[in-house]
Amino acid sequence: MKVLRRIIKEEEVRLKEAGGSYEREIARLPKGSIQLKRIKEREYAYRAYRKGERVVYEYLGDLKPEELKVVRKKIELRRRYEGKLREVRENLREVRRMVRD
Repeated sequence: MKVLRRIIKEEEVRLKEAGGSYEREIARLPKGSIQLKRIKEREYAYRAYRKGERVVYEYLGDLKPEELKVVRKKIELRRRYEGKLREVRENLREVRRMVRD
């Protein structure tokens, strides 16, 4: 039983480290989504995200399609990391339940 408990403790440490890593990555990536607004035959890019209860639209400038694609990929990567972080937190709860029982 001691071996199993040690393995579960190691898994708990691994999950904590993974969670911290995901949190750091999420903090450095942009949140929200890209909104394109057409004004007088031109498209302008904005990043929309929540700040408390409000939705904020941040003007991104006159981006080229390649630059816009990079921003979209970063936002998508953040969403993937947020999903992974949710999984890590759920697994961590399960591991803590196992140690407690």
